[in-house]
Amino acid sequence: MDNKNHEKLNEQTFSITTLKSSNVVARITGLVTRRQFLIKSISVGDSMDENILRLTLVIKGDQREFDQLQKQVGKLLDVIDISPIDESHKIEREIALIKFQNFRNRQSGLLRLINSYNGNIINSNPDTMVVELIGTGKKIDDFIDSLSKNNITDIARTGVVAINHTAF
Repeated sequence: MDNKNHEKLNEQTFSITTLKSSNVVARITGLVTRRQFLIKSISVGDSMDENILRLTLVIKGDQREFDQLQKQVGKLLDVIDISPIDESHKIEREIALIKFQNFRNRQSGLLRLINSYNGNIINSNPDTMVVELIGTGKKIDDFIDSLSKNNITDIARTGVVAINHTAF
């Protein structure tokens, strides 16, 4: 993939189920990066079965690249399934923790903004405040874009988790 023009690329979310093993995530991410796919987000967690992991992988590319990725990851040892998640049937969430500094002079406006995005203040002291925001990646991006970057001192994001909301 050409590393220029990332803004023009499409995004695709994949659900990957694997057997739990010590290096399965490394093999998947290694394959993805060797093939020069741009990873936007990756999250890994347990599934309903204690022996199976579920990965949510969001990459940027075109349809040919998405098809290629699906075939190549599907061939890896311990991968049970890789499926694209249809945008029209996707429910996604991400968590962001955003730390602010020097916010006192505009606290009321900031509190209104936090409330309008259904954010929660999870820590506050005279110098800093940490806000938790849960939503789509776009919602979190929009919240961050609406703020003065000068007052944000740190951001931690979980990465996307996603699931289809329709039965197959």
